[in-house]
Amino acid sequence: MTPDERVKAAREKINRILLSLRTLLQLRSVNEIVLYSNTLSKQVGTSYAANAYNVLTGALFESELVRICALWDPTRSEQAACDRDSIPAVAWLIDSDAVADALVADIVFAAQNMKVHWAGKNKPSEDIRRWTQQRRDVEAQEEGARARLRIDEVKKKIAETERSNLQRSLRNFRDKHIAHALVETKAEKKGKVETPRHGHEAELFEASVDIVNDLLYVLTNASFHWAEARKQTARCSGALLSRCKLNILE
Repeated sequence: MTPDERVKAAREKINRILLSLRTLLQLRSVNEIVLYSNTLSKQVGTSYAANAYNVLTGALFESELVRICALWDPTRSEQAACDRDSIPAVAWLIDSDAVADALVADIVFAAQNMKVHWAGKNKPSEDIRRWTQQRRDVEAQEEGARARLRIDEVKKKIAETERSNLQRSLRNFRDKHIAHALVETKAEKKGKVETPRHGHEAELFEASVDIVNDLLYVLTNASFHWAEARKQTARCSGALLSRCKLNILE
């Protein structure tokens, strides 16, 4: 793939990954109430219905686990990078000096050509316009230098997360117990893999959000308002689940 093809593919992937993370955010918000509070479980109590409730909550947990692990499916080739919408796939696509140069050039160009809206009716003098453009050029180069550092930093973050026990243990659990029915996974054949605990999926989600924020900036020169999205999803989940009343008849 040429650098331009890599950049184009990476930009398309990061937008789809963002959509996947937004869906995960909604699922996380539901699970925070269903799995990590007694809002509903206290209404079920000790009953035959509790068995069905446990199946329901288990399915919700597994759904979240499958989705977050899919974002970290590894990429070791160009074909895998093209086929998968995962964070490692984006990392593979941008792991090139030529791609980094192209991304930085785009960010510098955008900063240099940002429109200036002059206040007042009188147009500024040519000297002021020239000074403004020179200052903008300097700031654009500074922005480009920050972007290059951020590219290096996000690639390091992705590599560290891929190697982490947190990601490996969750993906191993997904592979062994949910996606497949394995006696022993490939990871376990190479050595001991830690058993994940409840809450680890939330940690990997937050790490993914942080990394996707960086990738959004270097690939699209944009960001996503996660704080507002969290408020909206929490409000929606709470509107249903916090007001939900269960009447168990046995």
